[in-house]
Amino acid sequence: MPDPKPLPKYRLHKGRGLAAVTLSGRQFYLGKYSTAESLELYNRLVNEWLANGRRLIDPAEQVTIIEVMAAFVEHAREYYRRPDGTPTTEFDNYCQAFRPLKKLYGTTPAAGFGPKALRACGGRQCR
Repeated sequence: MPDPKPLPKYRLHKGRGLAAVTLSGRQFYLGKYSTAESLELYNRLVNEWLANGRRLIDPAEQVTIIEVMAAFVEHAREYYRRPDGTPTTEFDNYCQAFRPLKKLYGTTPAAGFGPKALRACGGRQCR
């Protein structure tokens, strides 16, 4: 059995002093070299690249936050009902909670949305 292809290297870009990785001929800068954040971003990018058959994910193929919210709202509209079929207040609660998320990150790819972005939605600027 042949050896699997090696993974792209996590390396220091000396000119910029940043961590970098090259995927499908495109260079990505990951932040300050040898930090937990840059290593986390490296692992995420490489794993996404591997999961997509060693190709970059086409931005047109990425699901956005709005698309995830729309799918959930469609589910919630039917799921959150009383036994007599009338909607519960839970559905409205979700809709209100989604407003700041939609405003700040609606067009963001869902894969790029993380805990820091979620924390930003809970801040005063969103209310």
